[in-house]
Amino acid sequence: MRVKHKNYFSRKTTMLKKILLLTALTTLSLGFGTQTMASDENPSSEGRQLFNSYCFLCHGATGRGNGSLAIKLGITESVADLTDRKYGGMETKELAMLIAGYNRKPSLMPAWGGTLNAKQITAIATYIHTLSLRGSYISGKGIYYSTCAVCHGARGKGGGAVAKQLELTDRIPDLTTPKYTQMSEAKLIETIVNYSTMDDKFEKWDTRLNERALKDVASYIRLNPTGLQTLGNSVNGKTVFLRNCIACHGKEGKGDGILAGLLNATMINYTTKDSANISDTELVHVISMGRGEFMPGWFSELSEYDIRDVAAYVRTLYKKD
Repeated sequence: MRVKHKNYFSRKTTMLKKILLLTALTTLSLGFGTQTMASDENPSSEGRQLFNSYCFLCHGATGRGNGSLAIKLGITESVADLTDRKYGGMETKELAMLIAGYNRKPSLMPAWGGTLNAKQITAIATYIHTLSLRGSYISGKGIYYSTCAVCHGARGKGGGAVAKQLELTDRIPDLTTPKYTQMSEAKLIETIVNYSTMDDKFEKWDTRLNERALKDVASYIRLNPTGLQTLGNSVNGKTVFLRNCIACHGKEGKGDGILAGLLNATMINYTTKDSANISDTELVHVISMGRGEFMPGWFSELSEYDIRDVAAYVRTLYKKD
């Protein structure tokens, strides 16, 4: 049905905004909102909390547009599916502008620029990138480590072994800077393909990687450098850890919980370098499926988000000297 009243969207968005703001304020007052954000949290973790405060009622927890309020109001067909790659592939600034209310057609989507500041909106945009790119991130990480890390290093900051050997470290860009992490997917792929050193020691990457591989490695770079923590919320992870894990692993994750003593069992000490070297994939697998005689599998007790979050928190327990 064609909308005939000019102020239709205005009335509807005003109503939606009031509902969403009330929900967000209730969330904050209960202590689960953005005020719990640690100062060293990465943008996508902050964005997840903001998303869960302001956006999930319409877009749903997974961003697919099937939130409870959208279902109740019968507007699911009008709510964007944020897992669509077109949102994940956008430049962060472009997506943030859409969220703020600029450069888009009138719709039921509130213009959040009058409620949230630029930093908060950018954090939400950063988190939305993770909604559609998780699968690509995992694939892209493997491609990155097998093809890119030798020059750019494991964390993307440069200084890889081959770069040092060929004396190219001064020409290898730091991929963890906003210049690259906030690029659109298409622009970053173009940059990867067209990049070359001054004396063209390397062939073009589109001769080595197919289109899908280039998209996946671009996804990984855009969500780098925090690895698992990019896709997990360590603040929530700490809550999950303290609720479920301290009996064995202890409050500080040193493996000295009360059950460890009663069972006379050796539990993983997550503050050691050895545990920090466990891969993200293995860590999530152990938490999900369990290991050995005493470590249970939590896949039937915790959601996939809680498992990833507690894994992200575990990553923070190791402190380099």
